[in-house]
Amino acid sequence: MSLVSKYRLYQFAMFGWATVAFAAVVLVFSGNAEPYVSASEVPITGPVEMFGVMAGLAVVGWMVISQLEKGTWKRAGKRANLAPANRGLVGKPTLEGTVDGRPVRGRTVKRRTGSSGEGGSSKTTYTVVEAELSATAGDGLVLSPGDGAVLSGQSVNVNLGPETTSVGDIGVVGSDALARDVLTTRVRDALQKPETLETVYAGNAADLLLEAIPDAEGTISGLVTGKMESAIEDRLPGDPGTVRTEQKGVILNATELEAQATAVAAVAERFERATADETIDADARTRDE
Repeated sequence: MSLVSKYRLYQFAMFGWATVAFAAVVLVFSGNAEPYVSASEVPITGPVEMFGVMAGLAVVGWMVISQLEKGTWKRAGKRANLAPANRGLVGKPTLEGTVDGRPVRGRTVKRRTGSSGEGGSSKTTYTVVEAELSATAGDGLVLSPGDGAVLSGQSVNVNLGPETTSVGDIGVVGSDALARDVLTTRVRDALQKPETLETVYAGNAADLLLEAIPDAEGTISGLVTGKMESAIEDRLPGDPGTVRTEQKGVILNATELEAQATAVAAVAERFERATADETIDADARTRDE
């Protein structure tokens, strides 16, 4: 079963359970469930009790389905060599482990993605998979194993096509020399294995994305650009000390989660070596001068 269909199956199950609970209570309360169940056999004497029973059944069903989904998330993590780092009844635990000698985490986050009415906003769940770097990086890269680097899969969508170069079949925003050093055959293969991986952010990618946004002309354009920059700063997953990727929804497919964990670990290993080599070269040039 694909990543998307498995995640949406749980979402559909929650919605379906609520619908069934609502219909069942209405049928019983209206007497249309007879002769199987009569209204006199259940503790419903008015609209208040009816809605209370509906709400209770919906909550119980959602809790059960959420626990089943959490179990699937944990099993997917186990396949990727990631284990729960915390325990709790609510939400999905952060998964942590070591992939090819590199510390890796998988976690879910909720982000505001649009208005749901006055004074409110809707939220969407995303899965973040990130590998740690041994130190905070000053450099950064944005890598996209597709037609071009797009800040996609997130609550802000910025097309970086004009700022994108390519190394083989990987779109790149950032230093071309650094990208070629990072994107070895092994790393490119690792980036191509996940089915849903869209963009990988290595090191200090936020500054790259902010620099890639064209300068605005005019008051209105300036406001739009300023809002876009703030959205990137607020919503970009991870930090300069990680290599990370983010997808909409929860990755419940074990093969996909494993492939994404392997991909970010491979990029982190090469990115760390490449930036270290650049630092050594820069220091050598300074001594020569």
